[in-house]
Amino acid sequence: MRPRFCAFLAMCLATATLSGQVNANAQAPVVVSNTSVERSAGGFKVSYAVTNWSLKTVVAYVTVVSFFDANGNVASRTTRTRMMGFDPSGKKLLPGETNGEHTRHVHLRPDGTPLGTKVSVDYVLFEDGSSWGPDTPKRSVEV
Repeated sequence: MRPRFCAFLAMCLATATLSGQVNANAQAPVVVSNTSVERSAGGFKVSYAVTNWSLKTVVAYVTVVSFFDANGNVASRTTRTRMMGFDPSGKKLLPGETNGEHTRHVHLRPDGTPLGTKVSVDYVLFEDGSSWGPDTPKRSVEV
């Protein structure tokens, strides 16, 4: 590659990254990791971590926990809305921060074992009023 083209490409990438713009077709600005199903006092819970990979402060997000049967079909879904920016403590999810989450709505097989589980982020509301995601369960109206 030519040096001028490489410099131009690097400048474009830096500008796009620093702009903080979030494209709905791009990777989710808030990402779920460390998903696990654990025994708890009332049965089972799904624990997971939510990390803000954007350059913007997050004030609310919606996660969807999908449960799969033995054939890999979606058996049920549970949604969770976290409205961090509206908390009396004023806590928000700053860029680079991770928040631990869990839900006790775990769906079980007839034998009492948990169904396969996947957690995803469906909607994100940023402090500047912009948002990301399809808002499939239409939970943004709660925010």
